[in-house]
Amino acid sequence: MRSAPPLAGKRKTRPGPEADLLDRFLRNGLPFEARTQPVVFKEPEMPTGFPDLVAVYPSQRKFVLNSFRTELTAQHLKLLYHFSTVRSSDLKSLSKKLSYSPAKIAMLVNGLLNSDLIYSKGERIYLRSLENIFATKKIVSIEAKISKWQDAIYQAIANTWFASHSYILLPDMKSFDLINPRARAVGVGVLSFDGKKTKILVPAKNLKLPGSYGSWMLNEWTLRHLFG
Repeated sequence: MRSAPPLAGKRKTRPGPEADLLDRFLRNGLPFEARTQPVVFKEPEMPTGFPDLVAVYPSQRKFVLNSFRTELTAQHLKLLYHFSTVRSSDLKSLSKKLSYSPAKIAMLVNGLLNSDLIYSKGERIYLRSLENIFATKKIVSIEAKISKWQDAIYQAIANTWFASHSYILLPDMKSFDLINPRARAVGVGVLSFDGKKTKILVPAKNLKLPGSYGSWMLNEWTLRHLFG
């Protein structure tokens, strides 16, 4: 397991029964099948708050990061996410769409060009192949709760902004007949941990990546951990 990098704004974990539940769950191993080992972030600072745990599953490919890419900011990643939705644009359209000044847009575009994430042909700017620049195959977020499962579901819904799979983690209890239908209705998964074994009671809905610039943030933090 890896801690969140300094740029993720990780906050100090607060001791308590939920932190203990999460630690014991982690020691038991994540119950998700994948071809690669995840990079795990505990309480990284995201625009939506501090999710308890985020596991990022990278592709099997090796990525080379240049010095420009390791210096990208959240504003660069907002613009990069915009490109991942429209695929191509021009400076004037970007300035109008994103409400940035022409000078600001030119600076951000230049950073992405230097990072080899986009390229230009004439006045048109294009996103490079997503397969070659977005290394993340799956982002799993987990919110742990001992009793207030409704709060965990609300938090897990917020995490769908950046995650491909969003779960709540609860100790083994008798009220899952009430919890599971509510989670299923909003696309959130449910994990039950009895101290020895984790059960996936409700699989999380599989959401498309990147889902937001938050997905790009986690992608870049993961790449910096692995190849920076």
